[in-house]
Amino acid sequence: MKRKSETQKILAVRDYRKGKKVADICREYDCAKSTFYTWVRPYTEKKNKYGTVKLKDLQLANDRIRKLENELEIIHNSSFFKELTLKDKKAGIDEQYGKYSVHELCDAFSLPTGTYYNHLFRNKNEKAWYIERRAMLSGKISDIFNTSRQTYGVKRVRHSLQRQGITISEKLVSELMHEMGLSPIQSSSKANYKKAIEQRRIDRLKQKFDVREPNIVWVSDMTCFDLNGRRMYICVYLDLYSRKVLAYNYGRNPSTNLAARTINEAIRKERPSKGLIVHTDNGGPYVSYSMSKITARFGITQSFSHPGTPHDNAVAEAFFRTLKKECIYRNNFKSEAEFKRELDDYIDFYNNQREQHYLRYNSPVQFELQMV
Repeated sequence: MKRKSETQKILAVRDYRKGKKVADICREYDCAKSTFYTWVRPYTEKKNKYGTVKLKDLQLANDRIRKLENELEIIHNSSFFKELTLKDKKAGIDEQYGKYSVHELCDAFSLPTGTYYNHLFRNKNEKAWYIERRAMLSGKISDIFNTSRQTYGVKRVRHSLQRQGITISEKLVSELMHEMGLSPIQSSSKANYKKAIEQRRIDRLKQKFDVREPNIVWVSDMTCFDLNGRRMYICVYLDLYSRKVLAYNYGRNPSTNLAARTINEAIRKERPSKGLIVHTDNGGPYVSYSMSKITARFGITQSFSHPGTPHDNAVAEAFFRTLKKECIYRNNFKSEAEFKRELDDYIDFYNNQREQHYLRYNSPVQFELQMV
């Protein structure tokens, strides 16, 4: 009996599914019944908890997996791959970082995950690609989160990014959302919101701006200005002790994300102890649910100005008057990049060189060093 081709087997199975008798099929294809049933078996559908699965599809998938494993083994055994240095492997993973999980990338390059994580966290501040990609992803995640009215969690945010053609791991989405203080509305949100409403009108500072130690009281505010016909907003956090700028950011909207990014940056730099007071106005970003979660997580107590009373936050207001007079209004910025450079330079000058009467004619940094 001549061996049948795959095409002949498929045609025979198709006839069987159309209702043709097995005896007639075996006679037409000159095969035994037992042989014919071996042709049918791979194409038989089986049901399990995941739905209906064709055994033939499983067989093809297994063949594909074996083929990919063999291809990977060939690459790993090649002299080219064996000559790759540790630096080459790290650079290769850097190029694909965020598109696949770190474990998958490290397996592909035969590199221990611990080795790559050490490399990543040791050098991330020097890696423009790392910073730029995280900034881009953070902006898109924030947009998706806000568009969903703060209802999307990690899985739905990741799915929305994938629909935009962005490959990203669930772990990275979770990490970035955690950094920005983005948490979807939960069953407890109503109770937490009521609690925040009760606390947000309390002015714990009471215009007492003299502080004897650093990281006891911070103040924050936002201001806006026109940049080539487009509004830009700056958020800043100051330490009342030395009037030093702890963190600052800017954006096109006075959003919760802007305030959250800035306070997270200040917390990372200063690592304040629990009990820190942060005084702000009653603006939406500061009384938001996301901000209350950040402050609660780090043991920070919020304090708020009375409505319509800017003097309650006089130090932050004074800083912005100085910033606008000495930096923003003196320059005709041609681009956002030029504005960012000037802002960075001015903040550096303000913290390290600009003398203040309140600080006995020292800069904030000089004042802190003298007090130490």
